[in-house]
Amino acid sequence: MKVTEFAFVGHPVANLRRARKFYEEVLRLEPPNVLQGTLDSEQGFLEYEIGPHTLAITTTWSGGKPPEEPSAGLVLEVDDFWEAIAHIESCQATFDLGPFEGPNCSIAVISDPDGNRIGIHKRK
Repeated sequence: MKVTEFAFVGHPVANLRRARKFYEEVLRLEPPNVLQGTLDSEQGFLEYEIGPHTLAITTTWSGGKPPEEPSAGLVLEVDDFWEAIAHIESCQATFDLGPFEGPNCSIAVISDPDGNRIGIHKRK
């Protein structure tokens, strides 16, 4: 087997409408390509294009219930770290970690409504 790239990162969610609100308002992602369901449905599968990568948000994997194990490991690189932090705070999102500056980067971690962790990152 030879892996050539990763196809997408996926987050299981219980409610697609609630997840869209978080990903589009808090993280400011562009409206997704719809693969299953409608943009206003509670159930389905959505894909957000982020640079050359894809983030899939789906109720399919969790059967429309909160996931037993939230996803971990998605880290988003941002242009302006402190502007992103100010925006997240204005949305009343809470931080699981940080924000803080290290010698090589700035990072903070938040969670979506289903507990999937998302890092906000800026390389120095």
